[in-house]
Amino acid sequence: MKQHLEIEYKSMLTKADYDLLARSLPFGNAHVQLNEYYDTSDRQLFARESMCRIRTIGNRHEFTMKTPQPDGVLEHELELKAQNLNDERLVEYFDDLGINVYELERVAFSRTLRKTYDDAYGTWCLDSTSFSNHQDYEIEYELFEANEKARPHYVNTLNQLGIEFKPSAPKYIRALNSLD
Repeated sequence: MKQHLEIEYKSMLTKADYDLLARSLPFGNAHVQLNEYYDTSDRQLFARESMCRIRTIGNRHEFTMKTPQPDGVLEHELELKAQNLNDERLVEYFDDLGINVYELERVAFSRTLRKTYDDAYGTWCLDSTSFSNHQDYEIEYELFEANEKARPHYVNTLNQLGIEFKPSAPKYIRALNSLD
Protein backbone atom coordinates (compact mmCIF):
# COMPACT_ATOMS: atom_id res chain seq x y z
CA MET A 1 0.00 0.00 0.00
CA LYS A 2 1.42 3.37 -1.00
CA GLN A 3 1.76 6.13 1.58
CA HIS A 4 1.92 9.81 0.73
CA LEU A 5 1.82 12.99 2.83
CA GLU A 6 -0.69 15.26 1.10
CA ILE A 7 -0.10 18.98 1.54
CA GLU A 8 -2.71 21.09 -0.20
CA TYR A 9 -4.46 24.45 -0.14
CA LYS A 10 -8.13 24.69 -1.04
CA SER A 11 -10.56 27.50 -1.64
CA MET A 12 -14.27 27.51 -2.39
CA LEU A 13 -15.27 29.34 -5.56
CA THR A 14 -18.34 30.94 -7.01
CA LYS A 15 -19.41 29.72 -10.45
CA ALA A 16 -18.07 33.00 -11.89
CA ASP A 17 -14.67 32.42 -10.19
CA TYR A 18 -14.63 28.84 -11.48
CA ASP A 19 -15.26 30.05 -15.04
CA LEU A 20 -12.59 32.77 -14.69
CA LEU A 21 -9.97 30.27 -13.52
CA ALA A 22 -10.91 27.85 -16.32
CA ARG A 23 -10.26 30.64 -18.84
CA SER A 24 -7.17 32.11 -17.14
CA LEU A 25 -4.98 29.12 -16.30
CA PRO A 26 -3.75 26.40 -18.69
CA PHE A 27 -5.86 23.48 -17.47
CA GLY A 28 -5.96 20.26 -19.47
CA ASN A 29 -9.02 18.24 -20.39
CA ALA A 30 -11.50 17.43 -17.64
CA HIS A 31 -12.05 13.96 -16.23
CA VAL A 32 -14.81 12.61 -13.99
CA GLN A 33 -14.11 11.24 -10.51
CA LEU A 34 -16.78 9.21 -8.73
CA ASN A 35 -16.12 9.16 -4.97
CA GLU A 36 -17.81 6.77 -2.55
CA TYR A 37 -17.12 7.44 1.13
CA TYR A 38 -17.29 4.68 3.77
CA ASP A 39 -17.55 4.44 7.54
CA THR A 40 -19.05 2.14 10.16
CA SER A 41 -22.63 2.71 11.33
CA ASP A 42 -21.27 4.20 14.57
CA ARG A 43 -18.82 6.45 12.63
CA GLN A 44 -15.57 5.01 13.99
CA LEU A 45 -13.49 6.56 11.20
CA PHE A 46 -15.15 9.96 11.54
CA ALA A 47 -14.40 9.87 15.29
CA ARG A 48 -10.71 9.36 14.39
CA GLU A 49 -10.92 12.29 11.92
CA SER A 50 -10.16 9.79 9.16
CA MET A 51 -11.75 9.37 5.75
CA CYS A 52 -12.15 6.19 3.69
CA ARG A 53 -12.93 6.47 -0.02
CA ILE A 54 -13.03 4.50 -3.22
CA ARG A 55 -12.48 6.77 -6.21
CA THR A 56 -13.41 5.56 -9.67
CA ILE A 57 -11.95 7.18 -12.78
CA GLY A 58 -13.01 5.32 -15.90
CA ASN A 59 -12.40 1.63 -15.16
CA ARG A 60 -9.83 2.34 -12.42
CA HIS A 61 -10.72 2.02 -8.72
CA GLU A 62 -8.48 3.46 -6.00
CA PHE A 63 -8.90 3.00 -2.26
CA THR A 64 -7.72 5.94 -0.12
CA MET A 65 -7.61 6.31 3.64
CA LYS A 66 -6.73 9.79 4.90
CA THR A 67 -5.59 10.54 8.43
CA PRO A 68 -4.58 13.98 9.71
CA GLN A 69 -0.94 14.74 10.49
CA PRO A 70 0.69 17.94 11.82
CA ASP A 71 1.99 18.93 8.36
CA GLY A 72 -0.80 17.61 6.15
CA VAL A 73 -2.83 14.47 5.61
CA LEU A 74 -1.31 10.99 5.42
CA GLU A 75 -2.84 9.06 2.54
CA HIS A 76 -2.76 5.27 2.25
CA GLU A 77 -3.64 4.29 -1.32
CA LEU A 78 -4.25 0.99 -3.04
CA GLU A 79 -5.35 0.15 -6.58
CA LEU A 80 -8.38 -2.17 -6.50
CA LYS A 81 -9.65 -4.65 -9.08
CA ALA A 82 -13.27 -3.88 -8.21
CA GLN A 83 -15.22 -1.09 -6.59
CA ASN A 84 -15.55 -2.71 -3.17
CA LEU A 85 -13.66 -3.12 0.08
CA ASN A 86 -13.54 -6.95 0.02
CA ASP A 87 -9.86 -7.02 -0.96
CA GLU A 88 -7.64 -9.20 1.29
CA ARG A 89 -5.16 -6.36 1.72
CA LEU A 90 -7.93 -4.06 2.97
CA VAL A 91 -9.29 -6.70 5.34
CA GLU A 92 -5.82 -6.92 6.90
CA TYR A 93 -5.33 -3.13 6.88
CA PHE A 94 -8.60 -2.49 8.72
CA ASP A 95 -7.97 -5.42 11.10
CA ASP A 96 -4.76 -3.62 12.12
CA LEU A 97 -6.92 -0.55 12.88
CA GLY A 98 -9.34 -2.65 14.94
CA ILE A 99 -12.14 -2.25 12.40
CA ASN A 100 -14.01 -5.05 10.65
CA VAL A 101 -13.97 -4.11 6.96
CA TYR A 102 -17.33 -5.84 6.52
CA GLU A 103 -18.91 -3.30 8.88
CA LEU A 104 -18.02 -0.42 6.57
CA GLU A 105 -20.96 1.00 4.65
CA ARG A 106 -21.30 3.73 2.07
CA VAL A 107 -22.14 6.98 3.89
CA ALA A 108 -21.82 9.56 1.10
CA PHE A 109 -21.08 10.09 -2.58
CA SER A 110 -19.74 12.84 -4.81
CA ARG A 111 -19.10 13.30 -8.51
CA THR A 112 -16.29 15.67 -9.48
CA LEU A 113 -15.42 17.09 -12.87
CA ARG A 114 -11.70 17.88 -12.47
CA LYS A 115 -9.28 19.85 -14.63
CA THR A 116 -5.58 19.96 -13.67
CA TYR A 117 -2.29 21.54 -14.52
CA ASP A 118 1.16 21.47 -12.91
CA ASP A 119 3.44 24.38 -12.11
CA ALA A 120 6.67 24.75 -10.12
CA TYR A 121 5.23 23.82 -6.71
CA GLY A 122 2.31 21.49 -7.37
CA THR A 123 -0.84 20.53 -9.22
CA TRP A 124 -3.76 22.95 -9.56
CA CYS A 125 -7.10 21.10 -9.47
CA LEU A 126 -10.20 22.96 -10.64
CA ASP A 127 -13.24 21.05 -9.41
CA SER A 128 -16.96 21.19 -10.05
CA THR A 129 -18.50 18.73 -7.58
CA SER A 130 -22.05 17.40 -7.33
CA PHE A 131 -23.29 16.02 -4.01
CA SER A 132 -26.66 14.59 -2.98
CA ASN A 133 -28.35 17.96 -2.63
CA HIS A 134 -26.05 20.60 -4.10
CA GLN A 135 -23.14 21.46 -6.37
CA ASP A 136 -20.07 23.52 -5.54
CA TYR A 137 -16.80 24.75 -7.02
CA GLU A 138 -13.30 24.61 -5.60
CA ILE A 139 -9.67 25.21 -6.51
CA GLU A 140 -7.11 22.92 -4.86
CA TYR A 141 -3.35 23.22 -4.98
CA GLU A 142 -1.69 19.88 -4.19
CA LEU A 143 2.00 20.40 -3.46
CA PHE A 144 4.73 18.13 -4.81
CA GLU A 145 6.51 18.64 -1.45
CA ALA A 146 6.52 21.11 1.43
CA ASN A 147 7.67 24.52 0.21
CA GLU A 148 7.34 27.84 2.03
CA LYS A 149 6.83 29.68 -1.28
CA ALA A 150 3.82 27.58 -2.34
CA ARG A 151 1.07 29.10 -0.17
CA PRO A 152 1.94 32.73 -1.07
CA HIS A 153 2.11 31.66 -4.72
CA TYR A 154 -1.36 30.08 -4.46
CA VAL A 155 -2.96 33.05 -2.69
CA ASN A 156 -1.24 35.59 -4.97
CA THR A 157 -2.45 33.77 -8.07
CA LEU A 158 -6.03 33.96 -6.78
CA ASN A 159 -5.61 37.62 -5.77
CA GLN A 160 -4.24 38.57 -9.20
CA LEU A 161 -7.46 37.23 -10.70
CA GLY A 162 -9.60 39.06 -8.13
CA ILE A 163 -10.63 35.81 -6.43
CA GLU A 164 -11.01 35.85 -2.65
CA PHE A 165 -9.43 32.95 -0.75
CA LYS A 166 -12.23 31.11 1.10
CA PRO A 167 -11.00 28.05 3.04
CA SER A 168 -12.77 24.86 2.06
CA ALA A 169 -13.88 21.87 4.09
CA PRO A 170 -12.84 18.49 2.64
CA LYS A 171 -15.18 17.02 0.01
CA TYR A 172 -15.96 14.17 2.40
CA ILE A 173 -17.35 16.61 4.98
CA ARG A 174 -19.24 18.52 2.28
CA ALA A 175 -20.67 15.20 1.02
CA LEU A 176 -21.86 14.31 4.53
CA ASN A 177 -23.33 17.79 5.00
CA SER A 178 -25.22 17.48 1.71
CA LEU A 179 -27.25 14.64 3.20
CA ASP A 180 -28.98 16.99 5.66
